[in-house]
Amino acid sequence: MAMGIATFLIIFLYVFKHSAPVEPFDVQQHLSTVSRYGAVKDIADNTFVPSNVPDVCSPIHLNLVARHGTRSPTKKRMREVDKLATHLELLLRDAKEQNLSLKKVPAWLWGWQSPWKGKVTGGELTNVGEVEL
Repeated sequence: MAMGIATFLIIFLYVFKHSAPVEPFDVQQHLSTVSRYGAVKDIADNTFVPSNVPDVCSPIHLNLVARHGTRSPTKKRMREVDKLATHLELLLRDAKEQNLSLKKVPAWLWGWQSPWKGKVTGGELTNVGEVEL
């Protein structure tokens, strides 16, 4: 029994030592389905490769895949980001009042506000989205 456990531990340690390192977490890969094409992992400009269709083939139907350009968040998402900014402000203020360590809090977080604060419309094309079209 002891020999079996020892063998298991040796194999486990070997596999653990030689396993591939974990890639760092990139939040941009998890934000939404309406992000810019360039924000998607492993996408580069000019990646279109035309297919090589033999001359004896003829099309029987055509599919169109269309996508609109990058848009600003919807009104609902803007409200959620505004709520997040308010919540962060309260958390930071409470932590400061309780004399908690704030060394690891990034400087940009103090006073951060939603970039869409005060906007009343949402979902319109951004400047980048117009270029994408």
